[in-house]
Amino acid sequence: YSTRSLESSVTTPVLILVSYHDGFFNPAAALRQVEGLPPATPRRLVLYPGGHSLPSDESIRLVCSILQEQWLEYWLKDKTVYAPVASLDSAIVLFDGATKHPRVFALRDSAFWLAPPQALPPGLDAGTWYFDGDVLSENPPMTSGQRVINYINLIGSTPVSWRSAPFREAVTLACLPPQAVLHCDGTGTMYQMELQLWDYDPATGQSAPISRGHFQVADNRPGAETLAFEMTPSLYTIAVGHQLEARLHAGIPLIPNLQNSFGNFVVGPPVASSNTLFWNTQQPSHFTIVILKESASPVEPLGRGETMTLGAPWPNPAGTVYGTTATSVRFAYLKGDGPARLEVFDVLGRSMGTPRELPEAVRSGSVTLDISGYAPGIYHAVLTGPRQSALRSFTVIR
Repeated sequence: YSTRSLESSVTTPVLILVSYHDGFFNPAAALRQVEGLPPATPRRLVLYPGGHSLPSDESIRLVCSILQEQWLEYWLKDKTVYAPVASLDSAIVLFDGATKHPRVFALRDSAFWLAPPQALPPGLDAGTWYFDGDVLSENPPMTSGQRVINYINLIGSTPVSWRSAPFREAVTLACLPPQAVLHCDGTGTMYQMELQLWDYDPATGQSAPISRGHFQVADNRPGAETLAFEMTPSLYTIAVGHQLEARLHAGIPLIPNLQNSFGNFVVGPPVASSNTLFWNTQQPSHFTIVILKESASPVEPLGRGETMTLGAPWPNPAGTVYGTTATSVRFAYLKGDGPARLEVFDVLGRSMGTPRELPEAVRSGSVTLDISGYAPGIYHAVLTGPRQSALRSFTVIR
């Protein structure tokens, strides 16, 4: 069921915690819900890797628990010390499915976490992968081909796989739904194609789930059909040397993998079918992903009347539980403002050390903050100039 007809009437604060791979809740719907709430509605969204349960990673589970507690303490008990949990500057928390590290985005940075606009903003690139023989290629196929996947009702199907060449550099897939276009046909009155994206490590032979999507043809007619569908969004970094793997099912997997929800909840059609994927130069079967550049750590643009900005701290949350004793912030201020300084305060307004003086000649850059001596809690990084200031909050977890 869809909640769209109800979302415009929401008046209470909304906290959503959901997994990328949840078999019952589509994370794309959660992203759209957060965007579609009335402007005055406080909101917070956390997406994490896992199935239909709490995060399996202990550090991610701890972050979710802290956010839940602070959210309830602030909104139900008026504990103003937890006010930063409601900040729209850090409303979207996306955990990387590979590194398990979070990326934090402001609500206004929706181009990085919602649906891609007609033209991608700076910091995002689109990449298209084509099915060609038994490999995934970044170039359209030069010849025609096909692969057949047999599906037996109540038994399932064995997937057919394609893999890319090993990646020469790490690539981060943005949390935007991949778009699939498959040219298919089936012998049954109904047939289905489920496309799954995996991260394959050739050194270990292990694969990790990234995204999936499926399309069912309810009334099969003679001739191939074009199946165009959206896949589930997932923030995921593919490491150097790893390969992008695409698996195509004709229905439920022959042997479901209980370690993740891929295929466990998508029931195949009630009739057996021999399903075929086609590709050629005129109609290449393919999917498109959006890549998040490392330089895309969100920094507020300098708008009208603004001369100073401070980017979201990264990583955030930070701390030894993530194997880090530092967090970084990006800053920018216009020429003629004079020098600026960066200082960190705790929630009681106490300075955490000597302010970092930024010389007048330095107009933009990044500052690393040593948090090794910080107790767990919420802190505020404040950039102050002669006429303006900017504030960003971050959390330290031990």
